[in-house]
Amino acid sequence: MKPALPWTVLYCAAALATVPIGARAEETASLEDRYQAVLDIDRDGRMDRAVLARHPSGAAADLLIYLGAGSEALDVSRKPDIRKDDLANGHVMQLETNGKGSLMVHYGCGGCSNDYETTLTIVHRRGDFFVAGFSYNWETREGVGSCDINFLTGKGVRSQGLAKARPIRARFTPVKLADWSADKEPKVCF
Repeated sequence: MKPALPWTVLYCAAALATVPIGARAEETASLEDRYQAVLDIDRDGRMDRAVLARHPSGAAADLLIYLGAGSEALDVSRKPDIRKDDLANGHVMQLETNGKGSLMVHYGCGGCSNDYETTLTIVHRRGDFFVAGFSYNWETREGVGSCDINFLTGKGVRSQGLAKARPIRARFTPVKLADWSADKEPKVCF
């Protein structure tokens, strides 16, 4: 008779491997439903990890950021330094870095009859996470256009059709990532 311990360990390891990073028990997503990026978002010289996990049903995705986690295997029991539920809605297109410590989350509906793409730029400043930029591009039956807001400089530009982008006559301020929601999206872009 063989001891049960090796099989128990194997079973537990297999079960843990299927649990998505930072997920609650009721939220399970497959590996292809997660996007990851490694960057130094807090600019402390240590690499951090951002994970965007789509919900198993629906089009929303949660952002989890682990400071100091780098590119090594992440401890699935570790609590993220910040978790923003439902950050992205629509099809997640990409999670990338700009090489300067900023994280860009791209989502929208490409290949739809009314295409649009939203990009949120996330930064870490003064010990907190902020949405530093908001870009919205569209190509619909009614026309094409773009809107780009830099919350750090307080300025934005908008274009409609083939016209040159024009400055927006409004002042914008950074929004804490924890406070971000669809209600915070600049209405001037829509």
